[in-house]
Amino acid sequence: MDYNLSYKEVLLRYFLMMIVVITGGLLHSLPIMLLGLPFFLTGVLGWCPLYTMFGINHAAKSNH
Repeated sequence: MDYNLSYKEVLLRYFLMMIVVITGGLLHSLPIMLLGLPFFLTGVLGWCPLYTMFGINHAAKSNH
């Protein structure tokens, strides 16, 4: 699996995940907190399945 997210996109997804999870925690709502899971997984993996489906790649190219 290749990365397809840029560093900025990974940081944005972490930020969004934190907002969703904290909001869910403040509202005592597990379903809202679980909405942060996709943001977390795509941020950790650096890979987005929708980007792969549409052929989008924002990852920095290596010079190998």
